[in-house]
Amino acid sequence: MRSKDKSGIVAALMAVALLVWVSGPAAAALRIEGQVQAGGGAVAGSTVTLWAASADAPARLAQAQTDADGKFVVSVDQTPSGAPSFYLVASGGTPAVNKAAGNNPALDLLAMLGGDPPAKVVVNELTTVASAFTAARFINGESISGNPLGLRIAAGNAPNLVDPVTGKWGKVLLDPLNSSMTTTMANLDTLGSLITATVTLANDDWRARFFKASTPTGGTTPKNTLEAMAGIAREPWAAPKELYALFDEAYPLPAPDGRRSAPFAPYLVYVPDDFALSLAFSGGGNYSAGRFMFDADGNLWSGQNWLVGSQSGVNKSTGGGVIKFSPNGTALSPPITGFTGMGTDGTGWGTAVTKDRVWIASFNGKILVMDFNGKPVATEADFPFKEKLLGLMGVGVAPNGDVWIADGSDNQLLYFPGGQIKEGKIVKPAGLLSPFDIVIDSQNRVWVANSSSDTVVRFPKEDPSKAETFHVGIGVRALAGLEGKCLGGKQYGFENAAPKASR
Repeated sequence: MRSKDKSGIVAALMAVALLVWVSGPAAAALRIEGQVQAGGGAVAGSTVTLWAASADAPARLAQAQTDADGKFVVSVDQTPSGAPSFYLVASGGTPAVNKAAGNNPALDLLAMLGGDPPAKVVVNELTTVASAFTAARFINGESISGNPLGLRIAAGNAPNLVDPVTGKWGKVLLDPLNSSMTTTMANLDTLGSLITATVTLANDDWRARFFKASTPTGGTTPKNTLEAMAGIAREPWAAPKELYALFDEAYPLPAPDGRRSAPFAPYLVYVPDDFALSLAFSGGGNYSAGRFMFDADGNLWSGQNWLVGSQSGVNKSTGGGVIKFSPNGTALSPPITGFTGMGTDGTGWGTAVTKDRVWIASFNGKILVMDFNGKPVATEADFPFKEKLLGLMGVGVAPNGDVWIADGSDNQLLYFPGGQIKEGKIVKPAGLLSPFDIVIDSQNRVWVANSSSDTVVRFPKEDPSKAETFHVGIGVRALAGLEGKCLGGKQYGFENAAPKASR
C-alpha cells in the first residue's frame, strides 16, 4: 500500500477515535428493565412512567406498556441536569391473579429509585408502601416534588424497607433489630395485602370503604392505591381499626389457628395502635445516645453517654464516643468507640453542629471539635482555660457562629466568639443552677435551662449582667428555638413577655 493511502487511513481512524472519545458510547443515559406485579403475579397492560423529581414539577422522561408477563423497559438518552430523584409509577393493567376483572384503573404502584436507579426493578405492592411512606410529604397524586435533599433522603430510605430490585423486604427490615423486635414488617405486609385486595378480591363497596379509611384529614378521597397509601402514610394513626377490619374481611381467618390467604406474611394478627413504619438502626459506636443533631447533608451526629459493651450504668460508667449516621441510617463512625479525640470521655447533652464543625462537650470537662469526617481540628492545649472543668453539658450555636457550652458542675458558661477555640472565655450570669442546655435566639439572646431548678435564664449576649429568670417546670432540661421563641420545660413558650420572676 502506498504511503499516501496509509496516511489517509490513519487520519480517518484517528478522526473516528476522537469522535468516540468526545461523544462517548451511544447507549442510553438511563435504561431500566422491570416487572409490574400484584398478588405475586404479573400485571399486563400497565402504563409505566419514569419520572424525575426535583424542587420543580416532576419531569416525565419515558413511558412504556407492560407485556403479558408484566415486563417493561424504559430508557432515556439524556436525564435532567442537577441531581434529580427518579421514580416509577405503574398505572392500571390486568393482574394475572384476577384476569376476569380486566384492566383496573384503581391500581397505581410506585417505586422510588433515587439518583442512581438500579438497572432492573420490580414495582409491586410492597415497593408502593415503602415509597409512599418515605416520600409521603412530597406526593400529590402521581406527582412527587420538593426539597432535593428531602427527596434524596426519602429515596434512600425506601430500600431499607423494600428492595426495589426484588420487590421483597429490604436489608434493614430483615435485620434482627427490626424483623423480630418490631411489628414494622407485619405492618408493611398488611398494608401491601390491602393494595392486593383492592385490585384482585375487592368489590366496589369494599374498595369505597378502603379509600374512605385512607383519606387524610381535610384531604380528598383517594382514587387509586398510590393515593390511598400516601393518605395512610400521612396519618398512620387515623384509622387502624377500620383498615384492619378491611384486611380481616378480605382475608378471613379460616380457623383460630389457621393461616390467612394474604399474599404477604407475617401480617398483623390484631388491630395495631397505628400503621407507622419505624426502623431501628445501630452500629458505629451507638449506645446510650445523648442529643441528636444534623448537618446540612442530613447526617445525624450524637455523643454517647457510655461505651458499647462496657456494662456502664448510672453508678459506674465508661464514656462513649461520637456517632455519625447517614440519612439512610448507615453508620459512618467507627464501630464500638465511635469518633474520639481531644480527651473527651462520655457525652450527655453536649452535641452541636455548626456550618463546618461538630462540637462535643464531655462529662470529664473536655471539648472535642471535629470536621465532618470525624477528625479533630484542634488539640486540648488550644483551649485557653486554666480552670479544671467538669460536667459539661449542652452546646448552643448562635446564628452568627458563636458557640456556648453549659458547665453544669460549676454553674457557668463557656463562650467561644465566632466558634474560635483559642478565644474561649468563661461567662457567669446570675441565676444558673446546674445549666443543662442553651439556645440562642434571632435577637442574640442566650437562653439557659437549669436542671437543678424550675427556671430558665435569659440574657443578651452583649451584657450577661442583665440576666432574667423565668419559672417553668421542675428540672428543666432541653430547650428548642422556634421562630424567635424558646421552648423549654413542659413545652413552655416564651417571646418577649416579662419574666415571672427575676434574678
